[in-house]
Amino acid sequence: MSDAFERLRWSIFEDVSSIRVVDNLQSPTPNLSPFVGHAIATESASQVPLTKIAFASDDLMQYLDHPPEALMVSRADGGIVTVADVVEQLSAYFLDHKEEILMAMESLLEAITTPEISPNTRVFFDGFFGSIEPSGHPLPVCLWIEGQDGQSAEEHWAERARWNKRCDERHNDNTT
Repeated sequence: MSDAFERLRWSIFEDVSSIRVVDNLQSPTPNLSPFVGHAIATESASQVPLTKIAFASDDLMQYLDHPPEALMVSRADGGIVTVADVVEQLSAYFLDHKEEILMAMESLLEAITTPEISPNTRVFFDGFFGSIEPSGHPLPVCLWIEGQDGQSAEEHWAERARWNKRCDERHNDNTT
């Protein structure tokens, strides 16, 4: 998938207009720009441009006996799937399955506290797991729920920034 997805701060049950784009993945306090109208929205969703991509929630697949069907993202005009196409169609999918997602993610909070999950609990898009399969097997979407690992959303993103910085430093050390 496109690296653009790593830059999204996307609370999946909120309107697409609330999604923000991080300017620097290594900064614990990056500048954030609106996703709507951002240049990355029109980029190809995948490194190899595709006209269809199947997705499924990793959490729903792992924690529910009968997870919902995967979502096939495509464009009405048959064109290349963009980052915006994925965001818009996955947003609708997440809203349709909000109750199931919250139920599946509840177990991630149980180790920390007795979960009091309300409909206002924020769940964030946290990337993809694996790669797109030629067989059409759905690409797992990873989600993160506020309070998971005992972290606030701000702590989670700051930790991710530190991790990104360490990975980039290791990569640069190995290439010099």
